[in-house]
Amino acid sequence: VTGYSLFGKYAVEIDYDKMLITLHDPEQFTADPSWECLPLLFKENKIPWVDAEVNIDGARDVPVSLYIDAASNSGLELLTREEMNFELPRELEETYLGRGLSGDIHGFKGRIQSLRLGSFVLDDVATAFAAAEVRSKQKGADGVLGNGVLRRFNVIFDYKNAKLYLKPNSFFSEPF
Repeated sequence: VTGYSLFGKYAVEIDYDKMLITLHDPEQFTADPSWECLPLLFKENKIPWVDAEVNIDGARDVPVSLYIDAASNSGLELLTREEMNFELPRELEETYLGRGLSGDIHGFKGRIQSLRLGSFVLDDVATAFAAAEVRSKQKGADGVLGNGVLRRFNVIFDYKNAKLYLKPNSFFSEPF
């Protein structure tokens, strides 16, 4: 909600270890080589998106397009619809997932083998599964990347240059 409209003219660094947000002038900002850079995509409404891969059951990595919702406490939400890039895990628990702008969201909780962001792999990721038409109005979204994943990195959203920088922090290896 307070993403691009408020921070779009900055390179926004979020240090989850120190609980600190730093705004950098994008004209003068350069990330040091310790950060991994991923393309940050923007679609119709300036919401940041990132390409990733999920491995549901250990069989294969599947490419997914995720939009970033830094207001979400979930780590990863995969959207279900008639045609999906991925299969659902065998073991799912039906549950109330929360309340969003669209109202109550019901779906399933489960785990996936891994989530890959660039060269980083997170294992045994707690994942919510919700119907796309209820959870998201974003066309073409396979899922939503939330703070449960983001907090495992220090991140920089370089909006002007369409780059997302990641660096693992002290939370990176915590189990989900």
